[in-house]
Amino acid sequence: MSKHLTLFGLLLAMFVISGCQTTPINVPTPNQEPVRTIPVNVLTEFIAPQAITPQVIFNPTGNIFENGGFENGLTGWGVCDPTAIELSTDAHEGTNAVKVNAGQCFYRSAAVNPEQNYTLSCYAKILSGSAWTGMGMGFSDVSFNELSQAPVAIISGASYARYDAKATSPANARYVSMWFYTDNPALVDSCSLLLDEEQPEPPTQNTNLLESADFTTTNSIAPTDWIAGCGGTLVPNTYNVSLQSGACFDQSLSAADISALAGKNFNYSCSLRNVNGYASMSIYLDGVAQSKVIPNTQGYPTIELFGTAPAQLSNGFVSLYGEGTLNVQECSLTIESAPEPEPENLLQNSSFDAVDNGWTSCSTNSLNIVNGSLLVSSGDCIYQTVPATSGGSYQLSCEAQSTQTGWNNIILDFLDANWQSTGDKSYILVRNQDLRDYAINLNTPTNAAHVAVSFYAEGQISVDSCILKSSTTTLTDANTLLQNGSFEAGSIGMDGRCSQSYTSDASKVRSGIQAVELTNSSDCLEYTFTGLTPGNYTFSCYYSVQSEFLVSGPNAAWAYRTYFNAGTSGANVLLPIDQLDSYRLHTINPIVNDSGKITLGFSGQGLLFDDCSFVAR
Repeated sequence: MSKHLTLFGLLLAMFVISGCQTTPINVPTPNQEPVRTIPVNVLTEFIAPQAITPQVIFNPTGNIFENGGFENGLTGWGVCDPTAIELSTDAHEGTNAVKVNAGQCFYRSAAVNPEQNYTLSCYAKILSGSAWTGMGMGFSDVSFNELSQAPVAIISGASYARYDAKATSPANARYVSMWFYTDNPALVDSCSLLLDEEQPEPPTQNTNLLESADFTTTNSIAPTDWIAGCGGTLVPNTYNVSLQSGACFDQSLSAADISALAGKNFNYSCSLRNVNGYASMSIYLDGVAQSKVIPNTQGYPTIELFGTAPAQLSNGFVSLYGEGTLNVQECSLTIESAPEPEPENLLQNSSFDAVDNGWTSCSTNSLNIVNGSLLVSSGDCIYQTVPATSGGSYQLSCEAQSTQTGWNNIILDFLDANWQSTGDKSYILVRNQDLRDYAINLNTPTNAAHVAVSFYAEGQISVDSCILKSSTTTLTDANTLLQNGSFEAGSIGMDGRCSQSYTSDASKVRSGIQAVELTNSSDCLEYTFTGLTPGNYTFSCYYSVQSEFLVSGPNAAWAYRTYFNAGTSGANVLLPIDQLDSYRLHTINPIVNDSGKITLGFSGQGLLFDDCSFVAR
């Protein structure tokens, strides 16, 4: 945001620390550049033409800027046009503030010590308008040559808030210069330049860091506390705002927002409706954008952008952009709780990089590890045991492929204190010749003392990248029994015999970033569960019909079915495809018998699936 602010040495050579009179300057007409870009080069347009030698004040500690609250008028401050700067009694603190009219600026310079962390702070608010307002500072050497600049702090609020610009003075720095420029009438008060450790903490913020987040207060240009830009058309309405034909609007983050965000996980979300055309939401932190494309939507779903702010965050703002018609109802920026640490992998040598570490053969055969993968064949079994933690559940995942046909298994088993199976056991048949992800989830029985992971092959399988994790959560909620029900992790949890493709097209995904797409008549989506408690279960998936031919074709429905077998009642239930529509929910209620095993799935082509679940009723 400060890439246009050059020639800071020239600025320093022409600053003044007194309230002397200067020659008025013609104000350039503000343009329609994006809000995130400064519309005027303050240095060359305003400061350099005045050619005034600076008067420097040396303050080793405390506020380097005397009269930072303007209680003594403009003493100590330089102005770009004295006829356009005036005092106001609408102060943040004390009795005076500075009113800066549109297209105007003020500035100041002072001596600083090298290699020190400095924070420039001012309280400011926009009186009217929706154009660019910001402040910045830079450092120069003893000859007033520019050395570096702090990131520019953008200002957008309609109420007083503190805004900071932070930077470290270079090794040969002698002077610092600050400026404040606005294309809106604005008020400024309580300016300070302090060593970072002397800067008081900004005031605390509400849960939602954004102001006027529901757009109930607007003017003819933009919602209160937001700035319009980028061209296009911005239409403020009651309770929403419409961005059309390439419009954007932004809200800057105050010092309090920055302090709350620094080093934290955040969620920037908006309830919006994108009718057509490209649209995006972004958050800019220290000039680096994190963005998310907004798909075409129906209604006003909440679109979320998650991220982590830098620990030494200095400045930022949020933004929305729409090239078609983007209607926005409300937005929020909230701090998310820190994620729980990822459980450790309990298995030794889980990637089979060491020949004899961790794993044991049931026979006298030595481990057959080839190119970092374990080969199991000819009726042999390979296993590893770890101590079990009572309560909760265990999740096992492995990459595997069948290199020779036969009864090839990945097995998760619980053993009691006498090394006998508790009966709580599950396995997956590896039948696919391509390398696939396989997963098993099991609750921990009360008498479990050990967890056993084993591989048994009557043909031959190749196994790699196994992970065994424990969780304090039992498998009771809708998505826990079915691992990876939203398909974000590809084929993890699915039966290996099925083929399907994945799409990340935002117009095809119901939630997250990926959905399953059946494109061939032989494609299917299938899950096999073992070790289940007999009883009633519910299996559900959201699905979407992708082709109008499927709806109107005379024989379309026969190939699109829900099937379940292996110890259940019912089979081959037709999947309704009577209309071409967005995602809708399809649910079946199988009964698992004493075998504890069930296979569930969908077959066909031309369908999308997302957000599946399997839960005991």
